[in-house]
Amino acid sequence: MPHVDLGNVIGWLWMCLGVFWLAGWLGAKQSVRVQPTASRLVQLAFEIAAFYLMFANQNLPQVLQARLLASSDATAWAGVILTFAGALFAVWARLTLGTNWSARVTIKAGHELVRSGPYALVRHPIYTGLLLMVLGTAIEIGRVCGFVALGLAFIGWFMKLRTEEALMEQQFGDQYTQYKHEVKALIPGVF
Repeated sequence: MPHVDLGNVIGWLWMCLGVFWLAGWLGAKQSVRVQPTASRLVQLAFEIAAFYLMFANQNLPQVLQARLLASSDATAWAGVILTFAGALFAVWARLTLGTNWSARVTIKAGHELVRSGPYALVRHPIYTGLLLMVLGTAIEIGRVCGFVALGLAFIGWFMKLRTEEALMEQQFGDQYTQYKHEVKALIPGVF
């Protein structure tokens, strides 16, 4: 049986998700309110740094290349499975949002508060899925850089989550406040 480089499988999962995300812009509703550019740039800086740490780890300082997890088929497969599960969850959330989706925090023309599908489990399932993908990637990498990337990605997406929540509360008022009381942000029943 030929050897499969599971790191390459994870890379392909990320690339496929990226293509899917780009295609999502085609049918999105027009934005009527958009988050400030400075806020978006700060969030993107954390996300870009996380992706750099995940995928350019051979060019990093030795301390970031230190191994935290033993390199084994079991950890590699666990990483692939978590990355795949995160991708599926994020895609499910993106499809559920339909034309309300945007890569940037926005309010769309005719914006609706979606509470079905993965949005019945967590308020921000795309970020949950993406964080699960980063966790899976970090486990497969098994090095410090992957787990630092997870921390940076969490900070970036948490900042975006806070910006999004403020905009949603302005748009939907008590309806969104009630949603916040009923459904956790990122981890069902926990956080």
